[in-house]
Amino acid sequence: MNVLSLFDGMSCGQIALNKLGVNYENYFACEIDKYAIQITQKNHPKTTQLGDVTKLDATTLPKIDLLIGGSPCFTGENLVMTSNGYVPIKEIKVGDMVLTHQNRYRKVLRIGGEKKETIIIKSQGSTKIETTKNHPFYCFENKNKDYEFTWKNIGDFNEEDKVVSINWGINKDSEQFSDVDLYIMGRFLADGCCFKTKRKNRENSYLYKFKISVGKHELENFKNKVDDQFSYIEERTVFNAFIYKKEWVELGEKFGHLAHNKFIPNFILDLPIERLKIFLEGYMDGDGHIRKQASKINIYKRNTTVSEKLALTLSLAIQKCYNGVSICHSERKDKHIIENRIVNQKDTYEVSYTENKTKFSNYKSFKNYTAYNLTKSTSFKESGINNVYNIEVEEDNSYIVNNLIVHNCQGFSFAGKQLNFDDPRSKLFFEFVRILNEVRIKNPDVKFLLENVKMKKEFSDIISEHMGVEPIRINSSLVSAQNRLRLYWTNIEGIEQPENKKIYLKDILEPIVDDKYYISKIAIEKLNRHNNKVIKETSLPEKSGTIHAGYFKMGGRDQQYIKDIPICINSKGGRNGIPDLQPSLQDRIYLDEGKFTAITPSFMPYVITIDSHHSESELKCVGGDTEVVTALTTDGYKIRKLTPIECERLQTVPDNYTEGVSNTQRYKMLGNGWTVDVIAHIFKNIK
Repeated sequence: MNVLSLFDGMSCGQIALNKLGVNYENYFACEIDKYAIQITQKNHPKTTQLGDVTKLDATTLPKIDLLIGGSPCFTGENLVMTSNGYVPIKEIKVGDMVLTHQNRYRKVLRIGGEKKETIIIKSQGSTKIETTKNHPFYCFENKNKDYEFTWKNIGDFNEEDKVVSINWGINKDSEQFSDVDLYIMGRFLADGCCFKTKRKNRENSYLYKFKISVGKHELENFKNKVDDQFSYIEERTVFNAFIYKKEWVELGEKFGHLAHNKFIPNFILDLPIERLKIFLEGYMDGDGHIRKQASKINIYKRNTTVSEKLALTLSLAIQKCYNGVSICHSERKDKHIIENRIVNQKDTYEVSYTENKTKFSNYKSFKNYTAYNLTKSTSFKESGINNVYNIEVEEDNSYIVNNLIVHNCQGFSFAGKQLNFDDPRSKLFFEFVRILNEVRIKNPDVKFLLENVKMKKEFSDIISEHMGVEPIRINSSLVSAQNRLRLYWTNIEGIEQPENKKIYLKDILEPIVDDKYYISKIAIEKLNRHNNKVIKETSLPEKSGTIHAGYFKMGGRDQQYIKDIPICINSKGGRNGIPDLQPSLQDRIYLDEGKFTAITPSFMPYVITIDSHHSESELKCVGGDTEVVTALTTDGYKIRKLTPIECERLQTVPDNYTEGVSNTQRYKMLGNGWTVDVIAHIFKNIK
C-alpha cells in the first residue's frame, strides 16, 4: 500500500498504521514545519518528505491507496514589519520573519490573497490601512470605563476603543558605532545621500561618496558634533560634507535609496533608548522643526517626509524614546510649478510629537504598547472591492501593519471567529480536493480521510459536497483522557463510534515530575507584589492531590472568570515550554474574596476554565486547534502544568515520541496532531 499524508505534522497516521500492524510500501508526507519533520524522520526514517502541499503534483507519484490529511485581509500596499524592515504585505513570502505583538520575530507559515470589500482606517500613530471589516486588531477596549487589551474585529470597534501600536522592546546595542557615528547616521537620513562611481579603465574600482548637505547657518554646530573625517565643499546655499569611504557608503545604503524610499533600519530601532535618542537628535537637527513652545518643558517637534516607511519607523523610534506621535498624511498633485519649472511631487507625511506627554495627548502609554484613537474623519470609509492579503504567523499569530498590531485570520475553527470560507487557511482544504482528484487519475478507488475541527454547518456542508460524504463526529474522550471533538470525512465504510475506554486525567499523569513543571514560590510572590494582595494557602483546595482539568471555551469579548483554582496557565506561554507567570496587562491573576480568580490572556485564541460538572475521576483535558490544553494539578498545594509525556498520552502517542526538540515545539506539534487511537479505529475498517 502507498500512503500520501497532507499536512502530515509529526506523522500520527504512521503511528496508527503501525499500531494496527498494517503494512505499507511508501509513506509520502507533505509538511513544512522543520521540527515536525525532524520528529517524523527520527521515528519513521523511511518517510518520503515532499515539502509544501501547494507545490505538490500528485500525478508524478505512484498509485496512492490511502490519502489522509487534516487541514485574508489587507490590501497589497499595507506595510508589514519584518526582520528586514517594512515590506508590502503582497511581497511577504513563506519563511519571512515578522515582528509580533510579543515584540519578537516569528516565521510566516502561510500566505494568501483574494478580492473582498475593504474599508480605510487611520489612527494617530499610523498611516492609513485598507482592510476588511472582520479583520481582528489588537484593541484597548472600553468596558464600562474599565479598559483592557483584547482582540477585536476592526468593524466592531466603538468610539472609545483604541488601536494598539508596538513599543519596540528589542534593546541590542551595535557597539561598532560610537555616539558620533549614530549622530552622523541621523543627519545622513535627514539630509544625505551616497553613491559609488566606476573609475574608468580600472576593473572593480569605484569612487565612494557619503554626503550630507548642511545649511551654511548650521555648519559650525554640525562640526562641533561630528569628528574631522568630513571634507567640505561650498555650494550656493549649503556646504556638502563628504566621507570618501566604502564602509560609510555601504552603511548609508541600509537607510534606503532616494528620499521616498528612506527608512530607519531595524539595527537602529533595536538600540537602547539613550543611544537611539542620539540618532534621533541627528535626524531632527537635519530635518526637524520646533512648531511651538507651550512651556519650558514641552517643546513640540515635527518633521516632514515623502517616505511612508520613514514616517512609520520614525514614529516607532519616537514611541520607544518618548511618547506617542501623530502622523498627518497630505495628498499632493503629481505635478507642481516651482520657479517656472514643472516638477514631480509626492504625498507628504508629517510626524509630530513632544518629548513629554501633555494634557492634550490622546494616547495611552504602557511599557509594551501605545494605544491610539481611530481618526473619526478618515476611518471606516468603504473603499470598494480590492485584492486583500493575509499571512499566518508561527506561534504568536500576529504581526505589525503600518505600526498597528493585528491578528492573522484563522480558518474554519471557532478560534478564528469563523471567518470567510475563502480564508487562506481554509483554502488548504481545496488543496486536499485538488490532490484527491489528481490521485484518482491512477486510482479511482483511493481511500481518503480528512479531519477538521467543529465548524459552522454551512462550512461543513461545503466540505461534504466536495468530498461526497458526510462527516463522522468522534470525541477523543472515548479513547483518551481529553475531550477533543473532531469531524472525519472518509469513504472507509462501516465506521461506528469507538468503545469508551474510560480513561481519565488521573490515568495519564506521571508519578514523579521534574520541579521545572511546578510553579515556584518566587512566581507566587511576584503575583503578590504585582497585585498587592496576599495569596494564602488556606485559599487553595483543601484536599491534597486534587486534579483540576481545564477545558476550552470561546473567549471573544466576554471574558470568563475562574473560581476556586490557583492559577490558569496555557502551554503556549513561557520559555522553553515552561510557563512565565510574570503578570502583565494581558495576564492578570489576583485574589478575590479568599479565592483565586484568573483572567486568562485575552490575546489567546481560547479561554481556559474549569470543568465543574464532573467528579474528580471523570475530569478530562480538552484539546483545541493549536495545542493540548494544560491541566492543573495540585499535590500538597503545588501547582504544575502537564509534561510533554502526559500530553503525548492525551493524544495516545507513545511516550517520548516527540523527544528531541524543545518542549515548546513538543506541545505545539502534539496540539496540531491527531488522537492516534481515533485514527487507528477508523483505519481498522480498511479492507
